[in-house]
Amino acid sequence: VLVEQSKPDEALAVLDPSQAGAFTPHFHDIRGDALVAKGDIAGARRAYDAALAADPEQKSLDREYVTLKRDSLPPAAAATTATKGATP
Repeated sequence: VLVEQSKPDEALAVLDPSQAGAFTPHFHDIRGDALVAKGDIAGARRAYDAALAADPEQKSLDREYVTLKRDSLPPAAAATTATKGATP
């Protein structure tokens, strides 16, 4: 909800994967969404990868959706340029 309310910093403050238990994959997934909202593409990619890694038996996470979100991120070089406001 906080990510949708444009409050990604608040979302990240409450999404501590170490306290998530069985919901760890989902916490990483939502952290990825919050990091995208902040423009931290590399961090979002790491969070989505962590979400996928935290659910190796594919029991609770919609892996296809998380993979789609991760694969839809711009390449690292393009993300760096975009966040710095540089022109090619």
